Amino acid sequence: MLYDVAPTDARRASLEDYIDAIRRRKLLVLLCLALALLLAYVYLALRTPDYTATARVVVSPTPVGSVNQSLDRPNLDREVEVIVSDPIAQDAVAILGDASLDPLGLRREVEAEFEPDSDVIRVSYTSTDPERAADIASAFATAYVNDRVANQSQFYSEQAGVLSDQLATITLRITDLDAELADLEARRQAVALLPADDVTRQPELQRIDQARSVVVAERNSQLGEERTAQRELNNIEAELASQLPAAKILREAGVPQVDNGLPQNWVYLAAVIVGLGGGLVAAFLSVRLDRTAGAARDVELALETSVLGRIPDLGLRSRFEGRNLVMLSRSRSSRHQMSREAYRRLRSTIQFILANEEATAITFTSSMAGEGKSVTAGNLAVALADTGTQVALINADMRRPTTEILFGIDNTQGLSEFLGAATDDLHYVLVDGYDDRLLIVPSGPIPANPGELISSDRFSSMIKDIKDAGYTVIVDTPPVNATADALATSRAVDGAIIVVDGRVTSIPELLSVKRDLDNSGLEVLGAVLNRDRSETGRRWRRRRNRYAYAEAASGAARAAAEAKPARISSGARPDRPS
Repeated sequence: MLYDVAPTDARRASLEDYIDAIRRRKLLVLLCLALALLLAYVYLALRTPDYTATARVVVSPTPVGSVNQSLDRPNLDREVEVIVSDPIAQDAVAILGDASLDPLGLRREVEAEFEPDSDVIRVSYTSTDPERAADIASAFATAYVNDRVANQSQFYSEQAGVLSDQLATITLRITDLDAELADLEARRQAVALLPADDVTRQPELQRIDQARSVVVAERNSQLGEERTAQRELNNIEAELASQLPAAKILREAGVPQVDNGLPQNWVYLAAVIVGLGGGLVAAFLSVRLDRTAGAARDVELALETSVLGRIPDLGLRSRFEGRNLVMLSRSRSSRHQMSREAYRRLRSTIQFILANEEATAITFTSSMAGEGKSVTAGNLAVALADTGTQVALINADMRRPTTEILFGIDNTQGLSEFLGAATDDLHYVLVDGYDDRLLIVPSGPIPANPGELISSDRFSSMIKDIKDAGYTVIVDTPPVNATADALATSRAVDGAIIVVDGRVTSIPELLSVKRDLDNSGLEVLGAVLNRDRSETGRRWRRRRNRYAYAEAASGAARAAAEAKPARISSGARPDRPS
């Protein structure tokens, strides 16, 4: 784990720690990745694809709707509103030819927006049917273009009609004026034929000339208006001929081939990123918050001692009855071979420590139950006996005896009877094939006061007598954090070895064990990391050229594996001084 060091400690979590966290929690990272990919797959399988079809319409300048009837740039915001208006929706439904469609509902679903810095309007429609989306978008675009072009044509037609009417009226007036002029001319000619001395002749000619001047002036004015109207009509016709369409479809709405959602590859890529990111975060948090002493460094920092050996995990199949007693097994499985080799390494280390510390009696304990102390003590005892060392394995765990189950021996008599003064003869069992090199003292019937029995002088005297007889004494005691029995052995033994389960033992528990052992005066000689799942254990399992260590076992060990160890009820302690 990312060990929580003291503020004064210069060591902090480094890149190696984070890489180690990923390595140790790679299954969690892979699980998060798999979960993210599964969710992505479910999302893609359950989502309803939506398709959006878009038509593009260009709007040209037109005097339609202009205040001064000039070619102003179109107001695109207004044109966008026109596209989604009821008349256009009704025309679009007519173009689609489906009377069941609701124009009001369609116009609410159509989206129109203009492209910035251009005169182009995008008309879009979204549907689960790509062909329907394309048809509706094109229908709205066509309806709008037709409406705008029709308005443009109507505008120019109305303007041309007004001018044509004006020209007709002017022409009729000019005709009337021409007739009036002709009539005045005829009257003048008639008056001119009167005698010169006729007093009415000259005044009448003057009146006719004045009237003719008025008619001529009006006729000239009408001719000017006629020319102006004709010029305007010609301009309108020329403008209509040269004017661009008020609107035109730049691109029809094609049938979309890709739905609106993220592409499938993008969804899976996002799932990979999220899964890996979440997995890494979960791995870091899991390791950071994990208080399990799963690494040798954690154990050494907590107990302030060395890890003497690492015992690999044997798996679930070997956690029942005596299957964990691998040193007496002839199994050729890789797990058992690795375990036997691990116990031989542990044996060599402990032999060195015992010789260096001049110790011959050690206590095996743990922080809590189920961490493998009895299995470790039993296998170590057999490993020491294989080298010719005289070993006495004493089961002082009288509350939950396990050694008897491992070796398959009877527990009706044993240590509790001797320490309780029920008998002066210590009951023990010799393991077949080891002569008198490996004896086991069962715990005996469960007493009412096991703690007091272990702390008694009788227990210390018994240990001393066995040591004096030349035996290396291994005492299996209850967990430190469960009872005080292990601490009570401090007067009788030379030190303690702590068995740590790499899967479940927490650092706070080890700190509590260390504190209790220090207070009792019992020296911690080292620790054994049981069920090791670190890189070392995995590296052992990856080996392809394993040696068959089982074949190298002594003949006595093979004989012991073939038969169940027998109990010898001699009734006397070995080589007990008189």
